[in-house]
Amino acid sequence: SRQGLGKQLLTRFCDLPPGASRDPVVLHTAFSLAKSMHDELDSLSMDDERRQAGHLISRFVRCVAFGDDLEQHLSFLVECRRFLVNLDQVKEALVCVVTSLVDKANKKVGMKHTRRTMSFVKACLAYCHVTIPSISDRPRRLSHFLFCGRVALSLGLLSQCDALLKGAITTIPDSPPSILSDEDLISFLSSFTSALIAVPGHPEHGPFFLAKGLLNVIREREWGNPSSKIMAYGLMMSHFCALAQKRLPYHVEGTEANDVLFARDTAYMEELQGVLDKLVEECTTMVPSLTGSAAPVLDLLNRLLCTARMTPECCMLAWDLFSAAARLSASYSDRKWLRNTAEYTAGGEGAVYVELGKRMLAACR
Repeated sequence: SRQGLGKQLLTRFCDLPPGASRDPVVLHTAFSLAKSMHDELDSLSMDDERRQAGHLISRFVRCVAFGDDLEQHLSFLVECRRFLVNLDQVKEALVCVVTSLVDKANKKVGMKHTRRTMSFVKACLAYCHVTIPSISDRPRRLSHFLFCGRVALSLGLLSQCDALLKGAITTIPDSPPSILSDEDLISFLSSFTSALIAVPGHPEHGPFFLAKGLLNVIREREWGNPSSKIMAYGLMMSHFCALAQKRLPYHVEGTEANDVLFARDTAYMEELQGVLDKLVEECTTMVPSLTGSAAPVLDLLNRLLCTARMTPECCMLAWDLFSAAARLSASYSDRKWLRNTAEYTAGGEGAVYVELGKRMLAACR
């Protein structure tokens, strides 16, 4: 059939050695075959048919090369996005190839960009920013936003970094548990909050512009399981506690982070403390209604013990979390984790930790 012949020819093209794709006639023919295969798909096409077409067209997109002519390569990818728009697999391939062009440009100039090469890099990131929201698979969309945000941050392009990370944050409210599971979101938040530590605050919207926006999204989301929300709060608590340090755990070369920009000044620390106090208050309210596994509760308890200063409010939350974990611990591993947590607390520095740890150990007997 004509369709089968087109697939065979496109497969042959993808099997050609690197460089063969530079022939404009051959490339135009292969592009026409890919476009024809794409256009033949409709709402009635079988999932397997769409998957096979997506795989082959993605191979085509990835195998095309223009040598050192990165601008021509980007122009080709713009044409691909214009005509090959209905398959997530292809759009992901386009984003990946564009970010590889950024890497090639970095290597070409040794990370010392001229105005022209920096304009090219910005064009690549703009391409990603426009393309990523059209990826329907939410975990994959979030992953690409985060990766491209990190690329922008590594080049000191802070406005592009903010826009990409904000794109990830604004994706979450439109992604209920039926589309973005709690497990996938927690996995993403773990990576996102870690990356966010090195991102400088906004000069107008404050040092915690993105983090507070993310916290609001977590607060307002309809979680499938309340325990997942507790885990998300634990990640945010660790993030904000990290931002309270005199020197942040890591930095991006050439970019000054919040520890340099704000140097723990009074306004910075007061705002940070206000956010943490609110987090502690909300967690304390949630604890009595928790059901299911003890693991999320123990995770938050250990984060609290390792990162927070033991104020009276934190001590109360720690005890409430310990009591909830004791109530939910059904397995041997949960009970072992609970006792290890109590022993760790009792061995802490300061009378507050020792007293709290003794109370925990007495409850374990």
